[in-house]
Amino acid sequence: MRRLFAIVFAMALLAGELPRGWHLEQEMEFSRENLYKYLDGGADRFLNSGFLKLRVYFLKKGEREAVAEIYAFEKEEDALRFFKEEEGKPCKIGDGGKLQPNGLVFVSGKRLFKIYTYRVWKGLNNELLSLGKYYLRLNQGAVRIKTKERSGR
Repeated sequence: MRRLFAIVFAMALLAGELPRGWHLEQEMEFSRENLYKYLDGGADRFLNSGFLKLRVYFLKKGEREAVAEIYAFEKEEDALRFFKEEEGKPCKIGDGGKLQPNGLVFVSGKRLFKIYTYRVWKGLNNELLSLGKYYLRLNQGAVRIKTKERSGR
């Protein structure tokens, strides 16, 4: 239990805090076995393309809400294929990103990140990029911690 707490604490330190004013309302994780519960009618597309797991974060900042989805795949090519299907204005984040009217999608290695809102507001693109950078750091930190732990055994 102490080891798990130490790992979670270290990940939080590496990632930093959520961007100013945002807080986590709920977090969910889906595997190959239960992805259909979240993507009812759309899960097969992912399951046939190297999908491993999906983490979903429901975020809130005052009355504003956002959802961050992080898809993990077996290969970088799988994540990149889904990224290429998305439309948007190119932006610099991860290995490539696209800003959409109410969202941000980007790829980093074997992960596809989607962050979106249900409303549009002034300054939304900056907030999306801040959230994207946070989740990118969080995932990069998780990789470093796992590597360190394995080498210490």
